Amino acid sequence: MKIHPLALGTLHMTEEMLYGQGGSPDKVIDAPTWAVLIETENALVLVDCGCQQQPQVDPAAEHIYSFRPEELLTAQLARFGHTPEDVTHLVLTHSHVDHAGNTFLFKKAGIYIDAAEYAGALQDKAAYLAGQRPGAPLQHLTRWDDSLHFRPVEAPRTQLLPGITLVRFPRGHAYGFLAVVISGKPGNLILASDLAYTPDAMTKRPPTLVTDPAGYLRGIDLLRDLAEEFPGEIWYGHCPEQFAAIRDTTLEY
Repeated sequence: MKIHPLALGTLHMTEEMLYGQGGSPDKVIDAPTWAVLIETENALVLVDCGCQQQPQVDPAAEHIYSFRPEELLTAQLARFGHTPEDVTHLVLTHSHVDHAGNTFLFKKAGIYIDAAEYAGALQDKAAYLAGQRPGAPLQHLTRWDDSLHFRPVEAPRTQLLPGITLVRFPRGHAYGFLAVVISGKPGNLILASDLAYTPDAMTKRPPTLVTDPAGYLRGIDLLRDLAEEFPGEIWYGHCPEQFAAIRDTTLEY
């Protein structure tokens, strides 16, 4: 199994958005938007798929998101000899535009998403199409149609493939959430995504960009428990320092 972080652009977030209450609402920090490509002997797994990039960036997100041509998702996949059609499993940790924006590209993949998050995303899509949330970054959801093969995850834990486990988390940052645990040598790896933007979130600093603040903090406790069960490394959702260290690496399991 080979694990590749994929650089998919930059979110220009305020310190308060990235680190939570107490951060500056004016200081801008460039935070990574990224995905994880997992190559196995018989499958190609993509965890998240970045911001909507084609045919345009969602107008509601373009003021905080930018990317270089080499950070197109299709270009990043091509670095490893793949196209979206090669992906067999797409795991969406949640439905927000910076993690699920390019879902429409994966018409051959099984698309795994937390069942509560999937239901909430469909409600958001209906509200957006009805003109009830015109300024929200939900345009990408309008391309979720019957050409895509969604597989909502209802079990607390699901073995996606040997060594890859999906773990459901309750309403918090989003309506529901999937973390991904990769087990084996050289050790365990938890793909936490936006359960925690940065390691600082593990201190339970009150957040700002969440659906349910109390649920989010409960999720931090559950993430700590998961890290105790699977000791190893956690990859956080938008940590500039961590991503700079891993972006050009490949892990082999």
